[in-house]
Formats: sequence, C-alpha cells, structure tokens
Amino acid sequence: MWVVTFGLWNVREPPADVRRAQLVARVNQTIRGDYKIAMLSMKGGVGKTTTTVGLGSTFASLRVDHVVAAGGNPDQGTLGARIPTQTTVTVRDLLDDVAAIHRYCDVRVFTSQAPSPVPDPGQFAARVVVR
Repeated sequence: MWVVTFGLWNVREPPADVRRAQLVARVNQTIRGDYKIAMLSMKGGVGKTTTTVGLGSTFASLRVDHVVAAGGNPDQGTLGARIPTQTTVTVRDLLDDVAAIHRYCDVRVFTSQAPSPVPDPGQFAARVVVR
C-alpha cells in the first residue's frame, strides 16, 4: 500500500501494538525450572496483594505454565478474599501432605482457582489460603 499510494498511506502497526507484542514475547520466553517471585514489605497497605494478584493473573493469561500465588500474611491478609474459595483446606494441610506432592495437580487440590478471562481452562492463577 505504501508504494501504491506513493507513501501517503502507511499501514504499519501502531507503535503501542508493536510494544505490547514485544512485551508479550518477553513474558512468553522459555524458562527453565521454577521461579519464585516474592512481594515483601514491612509496611501494610502498599499494594503487595494487589501486585501479587495482578502478576499471577498476567502470567496465567499469557503463559501456558501454571501459576500459584500463596499469601503468607500472619494477620490473615486479603489474598484469600480476592479469589473465590473452592476448598476448605489450608496451607497447614498442604504442608502436612508435602511428601505426597510431586506434580502441579497434587498442589491444585489445596488451591482455589481465580476467575480468568482466558478461554483455555489450563491457564489460571491459584492461591493457597493461610489460616
């Protein structure tokens, strides 16, 4: 189209779309092993839980890997309140059964699934309730 219109009409992708595609490609890079990302702060109310839910949901929607978010707030925290409860077990139950956990599906029994706009049910973020 550039040649036909003598350079008057440029059908290139908008820069914002190109940047988003680059960021998605970076997120989708092959990684080896497991990665643990911790949100830490001595101060409360600074967005640790919101950031955790956002990161987990983003990774779950863009990658085929499984994402597990665990809230370890000793004061009960709000991660559990942000994701619908589908199980009554707690992280203590998970730790009691740690010898029997070998795969992701073994951990999934102890988690609740976050709502996801992704049509593929294999991609989701989950959480472990700490009580």
